[in-house]
Amino acid sequence: MARRLRTLVAGASLVAAPLFVAAPAASAAPLPGGPYTYAAAHSGKCLEIEKGSLADGAPAIQRTCDGNTAQGWFNEKLDDGGILFRNQNSGQCLGVLGDSTAAGAQVVQQSCQGRDSQRWFLINHGYGVYSFQNKKSQKCLSVRSASGSDGAAVVQAECDLANNQRWY
Repeated sequence: MARRLRTLVAGASLVAAPLFVAAPAASAAPLPGGPYTYAAAHSGKCLEIEKGSLADGAPAIQRTCDGNTAQGWFNEKLDDGGILFRNQNSGQCLGVLGDSTAAGAQVVQQSCQGRDSQRWFLINHGYGVYSFQNKKSQKCLSVRSASGSDGAAVVQAECDLANNQRWY
């Protein structure tokens, strides 16, 4: 956890992103590399692919941070300033099920194709805290209903930048 926070804080000092991303900044991603873990600010629980699944379409959830590889993410910086989140365990990318633009749509892992529904732009809140806005839907990565439970679904929702949409 200390490595993650040091790296994200160091990356935050290099990032100058607006509160809302209208046009992505060229250097919007934290430092490339990883793996990184991302914990939801409201619960302190980590973004994970459920049960460490390798399957295409496996859902993203939050779970108590334990350092397993299903909670590890490599950041791949894109030319448009967005990033792909590639799961350490499966090698698949974080995207929105069915390329949906609907609020509440499930976030899943998918074969990495660089589609707009797999591209995320960072909203930098400072101090190593970010929200992730989907390029296609313009919605934010969110823990459904601000649940604090292990296994709670990670979905896309209108960006209100509440703590269940903030990740560190």
